[in-house]
Amino acid sequence: MFLTSKMSRFYAVMGLMAALIQPSWAQPSPSVTGITLDESVLAALPLRSQATATWLFIDVYKAALYAPQTSKAQSILDDSTPLKLKLCYLHKITKDEFVEAASKALPAKLTPSLQSAVNGLHQAYRDVKPDDCYQLSYSAQQGVVLSLNDVPVYQDKTPGFKALYFGIWLGKEPLSETVKETLLEPL
Repeated sequence: MFLTSKMSRFYAVMGLMAALIQPSWAQPSPSVTGITLDESVLAALPLRSQATATWLFIDVYKAALYAPQTSKAQSILDDSTPLKLKLCYLHKITKDEFVEAASKALPAKLTPSLQSAVNGLHQAYRDVKPDDCYQLSYSAQQGVVLSLNDVPVYQDKTPGFKALYFGIWLGKEPLSETVKETLLEPL
């Protein structure tokens, strides 16, 4: 009787915790002053593909690409195509590691306006822990928005910035050719 009572309480507490705790991706998006999200366009984007980035046989992050059903791989970086790339991390990664990896994938010489946009986004990066997710989204109305766990942290409307920064994963010289191919294959 005592054991059954303890087990019942345990399951009741666990059930309550499960009902109260939601994963970070299920949380509503808070608004941040000065950053506007074009939810009507972005919410309608279907999941098109997923990939796992691996480094030295270790899974580092999971990527999910959201794009219109009519999107083609060759035009995915065009400014006319709304796009969302969600990266959920499996290990701790520091802000400096993000900046270093992105800098290696970006061209060495950029126009002053694109360099300013890159610098701003890099300043917005934060350290992440397992299960944190960065989301890079784009629509013509909002430009590029970087969110951490569904909280917008940076926005930029510089022409060409979408192709440049999404190009880190989807461009001609991506961080991982395997991730790029897996994400673009269904398009």
